[in-house]
Amino acid sequence: MISKIILPTAWFLLIFSHSTWSASVPPGQCIWHDRCGPDPDYPPSDSQHYLMCQYDGPARQVTQEMALIVQDICPHLSNKDGSLPSLCCSLNQLQDMKKNFELPAGLIAQTCPTCYYNFRKNFCDLTCHPHQSEFVRVDGVVHGLGDGEYAGENKTMVKAVTYHVSEEFNTRTYESCKNVQFPSTSDTVMGLLCGPHGSKDCTAKRWFDYMGSITNGYSPFQINYDYGSGHTPDNYTYHNPPVTPCQMSPQPGVAACGCADCPQACKINIPQFITQDVNWQIFPGVDGLGFFMFIIFFVGTVIFITILCVVGRRNKFKINLVHPVNEESVTKNVVQEISLNQRNGSYQSSNQPSNPEVKPPSLDDLNFLDRLGAKLETKMTRLFTWWGTVAATHPIPVIIISTGMAIVLSTGILYLQVTTNPIELWASPTSRSRVEKDFFDSNFRPFYRTSQVIIHAKEMDEYNITRFNFTDHLRNNLEMGPIFQKTFLKEVLKLQKKIESLEFVYKEEDDMDYKYNLKTVCNKPLSPEIEECNIQNVLAYWQDDEELLDAEKYDPVGSDGDLPRTWNYLDHFLACANNPTLTSESDKLNIRCMARWGGPVQPYYCLGGFIPKDTSFPENPDYHQADAVVMTIILNNYDSQSEEEEDVKGLERAMAWEKTFIEFMLEWEEKEKPIYMDIAFNSERSIEDELEKETYGDIMTIVLSYIIMFVYITFTLGQAGSCSFSTFMIESKVTLGLGGVLIVLLSVTASIGVFAFVGVPATLIIFEIIPFLVLAIGVDNIFILVQTYQREPRKDDESHAEHVGRIVGEVAPSMLVSSISESTCFFLGALSDMPAVQAFALYAGMAIMLDFLMQITCFVSLLSLDISREENRRFDILCCLKGDKNEESSGDGMIYNFFKHYYGPFLMKKWVRA
Repeated sequence: MISKIILPTAWFLLIFSHSTWSASVPPGQCIWHDRCGPDPDYPPSDSQHYLMCQYDGPARQVTQEMALIVQDICPHLSNKDGSLPSLCCSLNQLQDMKKNFELPAGLIAQTCPTCYYNFRKNFCDLTCHPHQSEFVRVDGVVHGLGDGEYAGENKTMVKAVTYHVSEEFNTRTYESCKNVQFPSTSDTVMGLLCGPHGSKDCTAKRWFDYMGSITNGYSPFQINYDYGSGHTPDNYTYHNPPVTPCQMSPQPGVAACGCADCPQACKINIPQFITQDVNWQIFPGVDGLGFFMFIIFFVGTVIFITILCVVGRRNKFKINLVHPVNEESVTKNVVQEISLNQRNGSYQSSNQPSNPEVKPPSLDDLNFLDRLGAKLETKMTRLFTWWGTVAATHPIPVIIISTGMAIVLSTGILYLQVTTNPIELWASPTSRSRVEKDFFDSNFRPFYRTSQVIIHAKEMDEYNITRFNFTDHLRNNLEMGPIFQKTFLKEVLKLQKKIESLEFVYKEEDDMDYKYNLKTVCNKPLSPEIEECNIQNVLAYWQDDEELLDAEKYDPVGSDGDLPRTWNYLDHFLACANNPTLTSESDKLNIRCMARWGGPVQPYYCLGGFIPKDTSFPENPDYHQADAVVMTIILNNYDSQSEEEEDVKGLERAMAWEKTFIEFMLEWEEKEKPIYMDIAFNSERSIEDELEKETYGDIMTIVLSYIIMFVYITFTLGQAGSCSFSTFMIESKVTLGLGGVLIVLLSVTASIGVFAFVGVPATLIIFEIIPFLVLAIGVDNIFILVQTYQREPRKDDESHAEHVGRIVGEVAPSMLVSSISESTCFFLGALSDMPAVQAFALYAGMAIMLDFLMQITCFVSLLSLDISREENRRFDILCCLKGDKNEESSGDGMIYNFFKHYYGPFLMKKWVRA
């Protein structure tokens, strides 16, 4: 509880259960003893200003009970021989001091015991040292009624003292504590101990002075510190007890400070890394990398041109492809092809006369690997030839069975889990950080959900949104950023109030809709004591209250040199920027800096634009130059993997509020945003929403792509070469093209269904990319099958089914090898630890394999049916209509003839290739 920790800055301040001595008190004696009663200058209800009884006698011997307390909290005041010491404090004072030390003990005793030891020594000596009168002077006393054992008595009580402290003791104590970290405020403990100075401007003297000032709201009376060395002119000694450095143990059995809280305790020498410049020069002004790249390019160009000009034209050759169905002819054809590929000389064209003396090649003429390859290719050709014949003979059953199986696999989509969580997408489940995060989330509550509004001020003179000068109480002339104009701050506050009042509807278990607001889902760090939402905003310095923003206070001695000053909201901001934990008692306007929810708001969280360009975060940032405000709303988060009803409902409510927040900000930006503001906003669900939006936004693109590809396939596969309507309808491939496209889509859905059954979560990226990927590969295979059939006429002794089987036997092995290679590449990508890449690779690899299987089954059968339709002169689509049987085929088609007779020869011209 931050406020519970910070509000009692009475760490040290309430410890001032002190007494006093007069200048007439002899050296080596006490100035007070025991607590007396309340300060009569304050109302009776005040319990803070409790004074000590003045006493000018010698130190009194402590009891055994007191000695045990002294040994615990002020061990340096105990006698080493074990005897009872004489001190200037009573049992009541020791008990009060022990109680008041409990809080600082919880904050610094564990992390930096040496700091805690030195810190206590300062107050132990002030309160109990047997020779108080040598370094403490009474500056004022007051007479009033005592209480407790002094009830009804008129007592003289100490009102103010001067504590003469050695500069060495002051500095060394500060050095032992100044680096002690306080994670709750992302600062050092000096942010709490130095009041308005904060850790940034804190010094050793400012630290002690603030702790002794009665204006801090905690000190029971005024303690004035006087710093020096040796003795004062009026013969007081500057108290200088030994101080233990933070890297050393203060006493036996107690550890020293750790490295994080004491740089001197760090024993490892951190290496100094020198960044090497990747750019180097081979000559002055000539970049070395660029020079060598030019040389490589130049040499490569010369070699290429030389080869092109010097090497003679290669002998052309042509190998006739023979596609017999029987194994003997297939083997012979494969062996001849491999034999030709092994020759070093030029190849003979098949139309050249053969040499009768040359012995035809056989399997025995090949090496082992070539023989193995020839046999494998032979068996694959036979297998696919047989299958092609079967599919062409029984097309309807093949189509029904293959399509039915694909549809069955596609039903797995009903169980599909889509992942949009960025962590689930991009973080490896086995990485150390992910494992530790999952462990933390499952055993504790996950880190908060954040919604942010970033508001940048556009400087506009007509709206008085400009930079302006301001003189602080130290007479420093500061240039304030445009966001500190009251008009701007009030508009930001108005926006925050609207966000806080947002309501959303959520359906509970009883199926009833309930209205909730931000307080239902927000983080409340100090609940139930403080039921306020954790909102990080610069307006928190004024308690999100417009009246406090307008507050001013006249002070006749308020600034440097005791000059009159009217304190305003800018002074308060500067004080809060220095110390976000500043209490109302320490602020000139009596406004605390901590937010309504009870914690500090760091300026580097809620301000932007104060870091100079091209620089890192400055050591002493000028927050007053900021030109942007960052408003962060913190929501409670829940484990997304949990099945607990509280977690599931809590997460759903948080996301429902975030949706309302985004919708409101979109509307506010469009209708209400002031012209002098630029804004950006996001919530925890924004990335998921954008992924979903982009995916669903691409649906139309995917549909259009498939339609365009369908039209392209239709006109490209057809061989229409005349303007006759009848010929066009017979030779078009609309049905075949549509079937090919649908097969590709069915392959994608079947792939998604397979892994949905297995339980592999999908990503929205899959729906964007895989349809295009599989479409490109599937269309390529469609063209190979159809156009190979169109270029290979049926033999005299072949039936329709055998013709299709021969074509499939010719092209399917290449399609298989290509599909296996592509799928293997994707499946290897599934070895990646990144879930998004892994899921994409699995789905893509499976889709490619299923697409191949659908093409050699369903599409081959569709091709067989389309060929039968064309041979029977039936119209495409309108199969019941027939064309004229006497009408001749248009041949290869316009597109084929264009590429064969015009475009191909054009590319082969030497000047084009050069």
